[in-house]
Amino acid sequence: MPVVAWLTFLHFSLFVLGCAVGSFLNVCIYRMSTGRSIAWPGSFCAACVRPIPGKYNIPVLSWLLLRGRCALCGVSFSVRYCLVELLTGVLFAGLFALEVGENWHRFPLWIHGGWWYLTWGVFPPWSIPFYLGHLILLSFLIVAIGTLHDRAMVPQVLVVAGLLLGLLFAVGMPAEFVVWTGGVAPLLGMWIVPAGLRLLQTLWPRLFAPGTLELSLMTSGVLGWPVVAIALLLAWPLRRWPAAFGWSIGIVWLAAPWLRALLTWTGSTLLHLGG
Repeated sequence: MPVVAWLTFLHFSLFVLGCAVGSFLNVCIYRMSTGRSIAWPGSFCAACVRPIPGKYNIPVLSWLLLRGRCALCGVSFSVRYCLVELLTGVLFAGLFALEVGENWHRFPLWIHGGWWYLTWGVFPPWSIPFYLGHLILLSFLIVAIGTLHDRAMVPQVLVVAGLLLGLLFAVGMPAEFVVWTGGVAPLLGMWIVPAGLRLLQTLWPRLFAPGTLELSLMTSGVLGWPVVAIALLLAWPLRRWPAAFGWSIGIVWLAAPWLRALLTWTGSTLLHLGG
């Protein structure tokens, strides 16, 4: 029973944290799309321009209790605000359960599996920086997808932040935890894949959707260039929808274990046939 209580508390805490972060991500999406500062002023109603009191600014609950309306002027808010908060909370808790608890990527260092460590009240080795790096990138992606929906653009500050995160992740984490590629490969991929995209966009300007180059720069350092390349192929038929590439990155990352096994089997089969 204490183990169940501890794991429930842990995941619920991550869910609540994710909802709170999602509230801030809503601010980032709205203000970055309109060219405003995300730091000042505080939360306000876009209709009556009055500050929103803290008691009416509780993630998810405020939107539900107020039925999606401003408590001060009664103007309705888009359901997207609630959905972004709820989705971020679910992703924060779900990502931990998959990547750390289930050891989704089958790291040999976690020989007993993530749940074995957690039931003893400790976190698997290197799991905290690994998980935090992915949480930060996840938050960047949510904001990028939101701004792509609104204005078909990715703020440059997100691109720079993603590049710095990728550099820290590729250099600071053991090669085992850079799931697709280890060593210098992530660093090379941070530049090779975007450079190829830039060349193709120069030759065929409408070949890719807006934001494709920026998203590839943001994510290739943390997730590895193969994830970006496969996501690009997956999203290419939907290139008229600017946010398709962002969603496909998440899909490919989730399917990484199967794709890695498929690529390994394909490579071994080709070598066998060639031999």
